[in-house]
Amino acid sequence: GNAPKEADIGTLGGARPGVTPLTSTLIETGQEVRFYGGIRSGERLQSLLADADAFVTTAPGALSGTDADAVNSFVEAGGRTLVASDPGNAGALTDFGSPFGVYGDDGYVYDMEHNDAGYLSVLVQPPESTPLTEGVEQVVLRGAASV
Repeated sequence: GNAPKEADIGTLGGARPGVTPLTSTLIETGQEVRFYGGIRSGERLQSLLADADAFVTTAPGALSGTDADAVNSFVEAGGRTLVASDPGNAGALTDFGSPFGVYGDDGYVYDMEHNDAGYLSVLVQPPESTPLTEGVEQVVLRGAASV
């Protein structure tokens, strides 16, 4: 259906593409995908995470303090989390990730040899096969930043 606006990630050109490729790939590999619409949705993130294997956010700065605490508890209990954010502004990533020892750095990762038709479109290969990366040979990270 309609993904919430928070499920978008900014890019170099200013366009805001949705997370449809990620969502489609997760569904094709048998994962169930649920979107969290924030506090206004009436759902509690903590309740959704109780039955989740992983949590993905492309807008860590949009999470309330209560939601960030719920994600922290989820990770401490062994849950997996993927955080993507605008590489031009590491503040939201650092605010969200600092309890986990993760800090963003303003700027971009460049790969002049292994890229997808542009040095800012870095090709990445999973180091090992996991249930989440099974069948994945490469991923393109557009406008990646160092963490």
